[in-house]
Amino acid sequence: MLDQLRTLFADIRERLGAILWVLIVLQALTGLMEGLAVASILPLLGLVGIGSVESGNPVVGAIRGAAEMFGLPFSYSVVGAFIVLVFAVNYGVFVTQAALSAKLYSRYGTGWQNELFRTIVEARWRFFVRHRGGDLMNGLTGEVTRVTGAFYQFTLFAAASVTAAIYVVIALALSWQVTLLILSVGALLFAVTRPLVKRAYRVGNDVSRDNAEVQALGAQFIGGAKLLKATATEAVAVRMVSPVIDRLRRSTFFSLFDGQLIRSIFEFGGVVMLVALLVVGVQVIGIDAGIVLVVLVLFVRLFPKLSSLQQSLQAINVLAPAVSTLRALRKAAGDDREESAIEQGKGARGGPAALTFAGVCVDHGAGLVLRDIDLVIQPGEILALVGGSGAGKSTLVDCLLRLTEPTGGVIRIDGEPLSALPLRSWRRSVGYLSQDSVLFNASIAENIAWGLGQVDRPTIESAARRASVHDFIVGLPQTYDTRVGDRGVRLSGGERQRIALARALIGNPRLLVLDEATSALDAETERAVTDTIAPLKGSVTIVLVAHRLSTCRVADRIVVLEAGRIQEVGTMTELLAARGRFHQLWSLQTEGVLPEVTPV
Repeated sequence: MLDQLRTLFADIRERLGAILWVLIVLQALTGLMEGLAVASILPLLGLVGIGSVESGNPVVGAIRGAAEMFGLPFSYSVVGAFIVLVFAVNYGVFVTQAALSAKLYSRYGTGWQNELFRTIVEARWRFFVRHRGGDLMNGLTGEVTRVTGAFYQFTLFAAASVTAAIYVVIALALSWQVTLLILSVGALLFAVTRPLVKRAYRVGNDVSRDNAEVQALGAQFIGGAKLLKATATEAVAVRMVSPVIDRLRRSTFFSLFDGQLIRSIFEFGGVVMLVALLVVGVQVIGIDAGIVLVVLVLFVRLFPKLSSLQQSLQAINVLAPAVSTLRALRKAAGDDREESAIEQGKGARGGPAALTFAGVCVDHGAGLVLRDIDLVIQPGEILALVGGSGAGKSTLVDCLLRLTEPTGGVIRIDGEPLSALPLRSWRRSVGYLSQDSVLFNASIAENIAWGLGQVDRPTIESAARRASVHDFIVGLPQTYDTRVGDRGVRLSGGERQRIALARALIGNPRLLVLDEATSALDAETERAVTDTIAPLKGSVTIVLVAHRLSTCRVADRIVVLEAGRIQEVGTMTELLAARGRFHQLWSLQTEGVLPEVTPV
């Protein structure tokens, strides 16, 4: 438990700095003023006949001395005004402290979200390969909410601790006998509820784990909803998710119920103690009735705070594991931070890029994925990469984008090692279009100009014309201001691909990478998109990863990969005539029908 508190406090202090101490001072001042406000009632009780107003009592003496200092009589009105003033200051300090607390809560939670999101998106591609999307989303949402709750509970714990200490000091000054009796009861109640607090830590870890699992499975199955519906396998998904949700239900039950159980134990113990004090304190020990009443009022106000303190400890143990979860996620992402997140390189030169692969190898740990790749791609050339699954096509493209670093050999851009180029500048000079084109829930114009800031409409339209999608766009009721929906759901596959192609072309890239960009399209749409690519020859170097070999008809050359090696290189006509691996792949897809090759 202490380790959790120390970890949480260290994280809060690291994020909020000196202003955290301002909050702690205000909390202490709030507790002090609250205790003094309650104690100030004592002389008023004496004036109305409950107890005495002898100056031997420190509180009565202090108020009497303050009245004499200002030349005021020790009367009902003066004492009453003093009490109102003390309570007014008390609540003024409390409101100030509450406002600062609310400000710091929001800063702490949003600070974690901003830092974590930035750290995640600045990580290398391999970080995303190694982590489930659901775990990352759970960190950004669920765990950040939990850690903010832990901060809130920590401030409650700190405020309750300070207030309890001040109340005890004031109570001891009034009657040490009554105070010790009350503290003994409080210690007993803490001992009784101790097992519940210890259980809270285990429950907190379970909640973190099960929340992440629900998020990951939920994202997976909701993303694959079409498959579930089409194959009537909803029950399979439910069978996989339900046990996790059931575990989360049990953990959540204990995290909520234990806090209420602790509260009930403290409140019942408080009632028993109050009855005992009224009987023992006045009739047996013979303590002044006014003092007993004030001490009782102090502890009537204190016991809910003690209950709150114990509940806060329990809640912190439930929620604080989120700090460790977030720190681990932040460290994992930070350790994989990419140089593009910190570089300040100049923009890349213009014109089509010349690409050279010299002995390039990639080892992912389970063996070589690329083996001794030697390849030269001329500026403005359209080069197609083909091969079976696992041949190394995507890995080669990932090397070009520097999502994967070669473990051997070198890639050169215009004669310079790719590894020596500023990463961000290089990537900004590359247009990228994948099979699953990503469109955001924004307008068509905003999607085409994504990441470029303010772009004028003529520039956007020019890119759309190059992608052969301008005529379609202007035929829409809102033309370029039409919103495409989440992931472009309001558009057809071909329309999404052409808009994504326009986005890839708007920055006049030096290299255009088409990573199986037409493999999910029907034959007619695939041909239309391919026809859009052909006129780009010469203005940009194009690397075309083709699953559907008919796409290769626009390529100047075709590279056939097999088991990470280059098997064949040539034009479509040459490779078909050679009757090698490309001819074999072509026959499997087309049953031997010869292609219509687009002149290049």
